Amino acid sequence: MLLYILIAIASLVVLMAIHEMGHFLMAKKFGVPVEEFGLGLPPRIFGVKIGTTLYSLNWLPLGAFVKIPALEGDEAERNESLPIYQRAWILIGGVIATWLAAFVIFSFVAGIWGLPFTAMSGEAGQVNILGVNPDSPAEELGLKMGDIVLGGRIGEQEVAFSQANHLISFLDDHLEQEVTLMIERGGEVFNVTFQLNPNEEGGLLGIMIGTVVRQHYAWYQAPWAGLKATASQTIAIPVLTADVIGRMMQGEDVPGARLVGPIGIIQIAGEQAAVGWDHLMILVATIAIYLTIFNILPLPALDGGRLLFLAIEKVRGRAPSPVIENRINNIFFLLLIGLLIFVSIKDIAYLFS
Repeated sequence: MLLYILIAIASLVVLMAIHEMGHFLMAKKFGVPVEEFGLGLPPRIFGVKIGTTLYSLNWLPLGAFVKIPALEGDEAERNESLPIYQRAWILIGGVIATWLAAFVIFSFVAGIWGLPFTAMSGEAGQVNILGVNPDSPAEELGLKMGDIVLGGRIGEQEVAFSQANHLISFLDDHLEQEVTLMIERGGEVFNVTFQLNPNEEGGLLGIMIGTVVRQHYAWYQAPWAGLKATASQTIAIPVLTADVIGRMMQGEDVPGARLVGPIGIIQIAGEQAAVGWDHLMILVATIAIYLTIFNILPLPALDGGRLLFLAIEKVRGRAPSPVIENRINNIFFLLLIGLLIFVSIKDIAYLFS
């Protein structure tokens, strides 16, 4: 698992570096000086200066950063003579890069392993565990998101599952009996044996399941499939997120839904790496889309917030005070850091629980 966690950390650092590379390349395209491009966060391990840019490697493996004084420096460093459209493209470069990263990953998965889709009603496929509720019997059994439930056994009688309702019926028919499920994870098959209590809250096992089919594509079809998958997820993710938040704000219990920070994401990514490379890559592509959507929100300290200041400058005909803008961005940045620390503490508590 340590190896899988290291792979997960590396995947997320690369994703953040791609985001910052988008800003970097756009700045270079328009001839805007870049002071530093850093992999990881300070303190610095070492750096190499090439031209006017310092390329650094830093100790904290929590992402990457790029310093462009002309856009985000103090009043003396800013270059407000740069056309607004150039500054906007530099800011948008990051979200374009992460979105394109998702597209490339989905295309690669489509051509190598095939993309997973929810089966049509009555269609046979794999019975996949789509989520595991905290503190549920499934979690105690060690079941994880991405596991495939191949079949079940009661006594000497075995049954194969090709639809989610087969598993549901199997569990319903054998309440308070010792049953065995055959689970596939990362190409390996193992058994879990348990006895269900019909009074368990939140479902029998505490899992969300679905019938999944794999659609494989030829190399020339994979990019189009990747584009469609990326576009559909870009639409579905904000809709689903808004629905979950709305239900939670109304006090409704949403099984499997919880706010996670970097530690929680690394834990989930490590688990998906253990299930299979395709699962990890699909998760990373999904995270890339989340980052794309989150960064474009019109909130200070995010790319969308900086774009909002550019829009204000366009309407007013002059830029807002850099002092005020930096102060607002710093306040929201501290609020985001506070939220990050709070969520990370919850992630650690969840891991140790």
